[in-house]
Amino acid sequence: MPEKPVVCPKCGQFDAIRKVSSIVAEGTTFTENSGLGMAFSKKDVQFFDALGRSYARSGLASALSRPQKPSEPSDQGCIRTLLLTRVGCTLIILTIIAAAGVCSFPFLYSTYRENPILFLIPFIAFVVVGIVLTRWILLSLRRESRTTSQKQTEYPLQLQNWERAVQRWEHLYYCYRDDGVFLPSQPRLVPLNDMQLFLYTADKKKQQV
Repeated sequence: MPEKPVVCPKCGQFDAIRKVSSIVAEGTTFTENSGLGMAFSKKDVQFFDALGRSYARSGLASALSRPQKPSEPSDQGCIRTLLLTRVGCTLIILTIIAAAGVCSFPFLYSTYRENPILFLIPFIAFVVVGIVLTRWILLSLRRESRTTSQKQTEYPLQLQNWERAVQRWEHLYYCYRDDGVFLPSQPRLVPLNDMQLFLYTADKKKQQV
């Protein structure tokens, strides 16, 4: 007995139906490029083979492309980089303040001599700015650490949802006539622009039903 053809749930026809994965595969072109590269050193010039790979997709293949895998949260390396960057900025600012105080001393010597207490102003400014910048560094590190920890906690669930979305995508069909996608097991057509949302929310809708 011949297998029953898959039909569009909107128009009820099967002549304009194609599997989404096939459309994406046919609409994607990979190109490998090779060339000659050069590396310069103090003593000589070295030549080496340079290989590159690129791909191009049609508009429809791009719109129907498989859901992208969520990027894995970065480790503590970003936090260390953030720490080094902000500590460096703090040191630069404090150095500028200290240098300004030292350079201005010969010009304000007479003023300091008449009012010795004014000599404390550059020192107080240095300390206050140092305290403010140190607090800024600590708060930003705490916020970044909390954000990174939250992303790492949520990543397994995001990865699980992505795997389910990919499984649905592999069974998805596209109707050229109605410009929509559908699963054979579900009696409704989803507009092409809502495909990604449909792939990630199908389980939630089932639970609600």
